[in-house]
Amino acid sequence: MEQEKINKMIDAFFHDELTNVEETFLFTVLAENEFTATYFKEMLKFHEAVKMSGEEVPKELDDKILNKIISVKADKENSKFNIRPLLVYLIAGLFFILSLFFYRQLQGYHEELMEVRKIVNYQNKEISLFMNSLPAAKVNETFKNQVIVQKNL
Repeated sequence: MEQEKINKMIDAFFHDELTNVEETFLFTVLAENEFTATYFKEMLKFHEAVKMSGEEVPKELDDKILNKIISVKADKENSKFNIRPLLVYLIAGLFFILSLFFYRQLQGYHEELMEVRKIVNYQNKEISLFMNSLPAAKVNETFKNQVIVQKNL
């Protein structure tokens, strides 16, 4: 049997929640398992110490503790409920502003690229006009020491 289930059975034993069959089974397991027997002894000491203290907890103290726990839980739930959507909207707004900023930067780069493209196209046209306006080059050939290669079959 799992150790956790046995520990729960030991706790139930001290609260008088076990049947006779379950108690018999528990003591059988305690006889076989040394670790479980040690846990049982520690719980027995604890149970006896609680009985010896004998002090009753005042009802007002119980009520105070309960009210404090309820108020702390309510505060946590309210604070989580109010802060989480605010944080989500804040992050979404930040991403929106950043996306606008980067979009504007991209538009600026796009405009600069278009200007550079216009300049390059204009320069290409000027170079082509300049090349076409030059007179054709004339090459005069003179062969000195001409070597004629023929094939012999």
